[in-house]
Amino acid sequence: MHSEFHPTSLHIGERGWRLLDFARAFAGPGLLDLASWHGTIEPPHPARLRVFLEQYVTAGGAPDALAPRGGLTAENWALGWHRMWAVEWFMEQSIRWIDDPATDPAYTKAVRRHLTDVLHLLEI
Repeated sequence: MHSEFHPTSLHIGERGWRLLDFARAFAGPGLLDLASWHGTIEPPHPARLRVFLEQYVTAGGAPDALAPRGGLTAENWALGWHRMWAVEWFMEQSIRWIDDPATDPAYTKAVRRHLTDVLHLLEI
């Protein structure tokens, strides 16, 4: 799993395409990569992800990408866990790169926004 699989992580050239930026790659469900395609700048959009998942399956992707998980739709589950991954990334950055996380309101705002998304998407 790449974990940030979106257009800015791809290079398409004359000799094909290459995936870039493996800093956060790990073994995990590929569904999270599909959920990451639209990024985290905009609010999560489950209906848009559902269409994307359906297109993925139609193009030959694994049909279980559409299967519900934990009583949630595939899109809500994937977007919720992808947003939780984003929170973990922001928290790691605040510990590793910011001397005093309390002085960085941008990180606080991003973490709160993503946690609110997690609560909504995972129906907590």
